Amino acid sequence: MAKRKPTDIVNIKVRCVEALRARLEQEAKKNQRSLNGEIVYRLGASFGEEGVALAGQFAEAEKEIQKKLQEIVAKLVLDRRR
Repeated sequence: MAKRKPTDIVNIKVRCVEALRARLEQEAKKNQRSLNGEIVYRLGASFGEEGVALAGQFAEAEKEIQKKLQEIVAKLVLDRRR
């Protein structure tokens, strides 16, 4: 397997009680983040300024992915209408 770069986005599976997941989801909505974005932000914040900066990098990557997905969906919708 190739060595991971510090900027690679990786999957991590986490188990928690439902009450914690629900609270995170509530906070995510309040902060206009995805549940995943909220978790990444909070983890990053626990490491101070450097962690917040890393969480910000993830947030930017997540926004870029969402933008590209929206463009793909819009193109598919237009193609279907033709």
